This record gives sequence, structure tokens and C-alpha cells, in this order.
Amino acid sequence: METSNNHIDVEKKAERSETVDLNDNNQLQVDISDALSEREKVKFTVHTKTSLKDFVKTDFSVVRQHEEFIWLHDRFEENEIYAGFIIPPPPPRPDFDSSREKLQKLGEGEGSMTAEEFKKMKQELEAEYLATFKKTVAMHEVFLCRLANHPVFRNDTNFRVFLEYEQDLSVRGKNKKEKLETFLRSFSKTTDEILLSSTQKDVDEFFDKEKNFLLDYHSLLKDATYRADKMTKAHKDVADHFIKISSCLLEMATADTNQLERFASKTADIFEKARKIDNRVSTDEDLKLSDTLRYYMRDTTAAKNLLYRRLRCLADYEAANRTLEKARAKNKDVHAAEWSQHQACEKFEQMSAKGKEELTDFKVRRVAAFKKNLVELCELELKHANLLVLIS
Repeated sequence: METSNNHIDVEKKAERSETVDLNDNNQLQVDISDALSEREKVKFTVHTKTSLKDFVKTDFSVVRQHEEFIWLHDRFEENEIYAGFIIPPPPPRPDFDSSREKLQKLGEGEGSMTAEEFKKMKQELEAEYLATFKKTVAMHEVFLCRLANHPVFRNDTNFRVFLEYEQDLSVRGKNKKEKLETFLRSFSKTTDEILLSSTQKDVDEFFDKEKNFLLDYHSLLKDATYRADKMTKAHKDVADHFIKISSCLLEMATADTNQLERFASKTADIFEKARKIDNRVSTDEDLKLSDTLRYYMRDTTAAKNLLYRRLRCLADYEAANRTLEKARAKNKDVHAAEWSQHQACEKFEQMSAKGKEELTDFKVRRVAAFKKNLVELCELELKHANLLVLIS
């Protein structure tokens, strides 16, 4: 397998858009039609079809890298206008190091295994690499589709630039200083969030219930993701062991020319078929279950960030109320304090109204996605179980 350069034409949309349930939107349709994997980066061809008048063309494509997706996410995250919205989580960084390392180890250990065993192990690793590559493409496409299907996000100027600007956006990764600043901001935000949670009482019962639910739900998702990954790995390990068993049986059949030859060959064939089935089971569970859990764990974090921003806004509003009371008591700077209080009140009310809409939509979208993926997983598990029965 050529690990430094891999090209894939992504044609099967169903394979890549199953992680979340996205609403149909004919005004702006975005997909990743092609992707090129190089050793240090992946280039995505982002294809757009639109009837919106803000775009110059109705059908166009641009090439983007992962850093540009992160740049786009950060533009939404840092924009005060979107403080009351759930910002779609950024796609994870492409990581093929594990597959490449396994392939390298396989090459080093080629002399210790039979040619048949080496061939099958290599096919397994190539399939694993391709599955990881497809998942990477899927996560980047889901991020764009979430933005394109959102009635507000799709009109964002930066999003339009990302989709339409044909040249490189000249986005680079963060240097050490910027990474340190990001870490310190994250630490400060976490500290502030803990402080607010313990000192700031929410005046709205809806948001208080949502906060408690999301905290418990995120913890359960994390645990479920860990267990689902263990199950997926167990199926993969079983498939890998079937390769060794099948190879040993074939060697026995070759060495023994009596009646055992036919039995060993037939048994080796059964193990080979079982290997393929278990490998498909592992892939399906990873896509339909683990990936769904992992995605909504990140999406739940995005929802919690919305609640934090609203709580911070509430704290600012109450601080503005106290400042106004002090100004009136001293009869000094009353007009400025009233204006600040009015602004804080208006911002808090708008964020609360929009936040309720976003959290309600999040629930509907989440339930629909889990229902769809779990039903499809059950159907696939039944299909694989029937195949196992047939080969027994």
C-alpha cells in the first residue's frame, strides 16, 4: 500500500453522511467530491451547488486543507453574533499514523509469516487505512453540511469565502506561542465556567435542566464510546486471529496428502469467510455506533459551551443591574449605567430565546440520528449473523 499518497473519489454520499441526520436544503448543497491524502496533509475538494444570490456561480469546487476547516470553525466560535448558537464541532485532525505504523511493522515481520498470511494481513491494513481515510472525509463533510443547512450560518461571509474563494486561504497551523495562548484561554474559560456554575444561579428552569442533562449525558456518552471502541477492537482482533488460524490450516493441508487435507482446506475456508464477516462487523460498528457516539460527545460539548456563554451573559447582566443601582444611589453616571444595563438585558434575552431554539433542535436532531444509525446497525448485525450461520 502506498501510504504517502492516497487518492479517493468519494461517490457514495450515504457512506459519509450517516453520522448525523441533516435536513435537506436545496438552496445550498455542499459535499466533498474528492480527496487526496499525502504524507503530512489531506486535500479535500469541496463541491457546492447553490441557488443563493450571494454566490457568483451556482456550481463550483475549491480545494481545502484541514487547517482551513479549523480556521472556519474558529471564525464562528469567536464571533459574538453566534454566541446564542450551538457551533458545529470542528472535524478531527486526519490521523493515519497508526495505520502506517502497523504497515511498517508488518513489513519488518514479513519473514516470520507465510506469504498467504502476509498477504491477508496487508489487505486488512489497507482496508483499515481506507476506512480511516473515508471517516476523515465524512467528518469534514458533516461539518460543512451542518453549516450549509443552518438558516443563519449559511449566510456567513467567512463561510462563503471558504466555499467560493478559489485560491489558497493562506491559513497556517498555530505556532508554539499561539498554542500556549489557546491553552491559557481554555484554562481561563474552564476556571470561569466552574466558578459560574457554583456561584451563578440560573433564573430559567429550562436552561438549568438542560445543563444538568448535558453534564450527565456527556459523561454517559464518553463511557459508551469507550466501551463501543473496545467492542469494535475485539471484533477486529478476532478477525486478525482468524487469519493465523486459516494460514496454519492451509499449511497442514499442504503438508498432509491424506483425508485430512480436504478437511483442513475446508475448515481454513470457513475461517477465512468468518474473518471477512467479523472484519465487516467491526467496520460497521465503528461507523454506525462508535462514530455516532463520538460525534455527539463533541456536539454535546458544543451545546455546553452555549450554556456557558449564556451563563456568562447572565452574570454580566446582573453585574450591570448592580452598577445601575449604585449609580442611582450616588446620582452619578446614571445615563451610561442605564444604557449598559439595557444592552446587557437585550443581549441576554436574545441569547436565551435563540438558545432555547438551538437546544430543542439539538434534541430532535440527536434522537433522529441515533434512531437511524442504531436501526441500520441492527439490520447489518442480523445480516452478518445470517452469513455466519450459512458458512457454519
